[in-house]
Amino acid sequence: NSQLYEQYLTNLRDYKAAPHKTVVAYFDNSVKQPFSQGQIMTAAPDSIDYLVLTSPVNTTEAEMEQMAELRAKKGTKVLYSINFESIQSDYNVLLKDFEANPDNADKTFISFNDFLVDSVRTALTYCSKYNYDGIVMAYQGKFKLYMSDEEKELYTGYENDFIGIATDWAQRNTDRIVLFQGKPQNVMDQTIFSLAKYIILPCSDQASQSGMAKVVNMAAAEGVPTDKFIPLVSMTSLDATDKKTGYWGSALAVTEAARWVAASHEGMTIAGLAIDLVNNDYYHAGFTYPTVRKAIGIINPSVKN
Repeated sequence: NSQLYEQYLTNLRDYKAAPHKTVVAYFDNSVKQPFSQGQIMTAAPDSIDYLVLTSPVNTTEAEMEQMAELRAKKGTKVLYSINFESIQSDYNVLLKDFEANPDNADKTFISFNDFLVDSVRTALTYCSKYNYDGIVMAYQGKFKLYMSDEEKELYTGYENDFIGIATDWAQRNTDRIVLFQGKPQNVMDQTIFSLAKYIILPCSDQASQSGMAKVVNMAAAEGVPTDKFIPLVSMTSLDATDKKTGYWGSALAVTEAARWVAASHEGMTIAGLAIDLVNNDYYHAGFTYPTVRKAIGIINPSVKN
């Protein structure tokens, strides 16, 4: 019934525009020629607010059409992540290969700072090129209190290059959404937090609500806004033998984290829940995305008359 569906979409957009707990889902779009609905972003649960694509390079026409449909019909924003640690890892691999080549004995490889700046600037161009709604700037950093002066200078340079470029970009692109992901307590220039809509706190290495609470409490450092926190946990692995990823003991991390998010928290506001490996929840015989749907229902329970 097209009329009922249009009314449903109107209600869905109204729901997303009204105050509620936000849901951020990380979606693996590395398969550019999907062979399953689990690889198609429009099949994800409608109540997801932000879909973060993991492979923004070479976004296809089909993906751009899906992004436009999600935005127009369901009010879902599509973002992508720029990750400092991933850039650093890529650099280390390239550097190792360069040094292993005897033809490069008298040559100098590009410095990491130059590589970092080039990588971030290139990644930022994807936003307008493929019409994304915004970006997630992911930076773990390092606790600086016990650093040597030399180490502190090094990480200050990293921040100036990575966070600084993002801050400048966000100030010039106010029509785009910026989320920060990482450890805000390790960031010296806190300007990015006033520009970021939410602060995503990785908790996938935790195994309990108390562990997640510890991560959140550590993030609540002086100068960090405590009304933007969104903990990030993982769905389970598609490898049936992996009983660690996405689990808290025998319980599912996503639903247990949702219960913690839905509870009251003194001194701070937990703005929502972020879910990694969200595609993995599609593959169920009886019902697609059952865990994600349950988590959304926990943090945003329907009003019952």
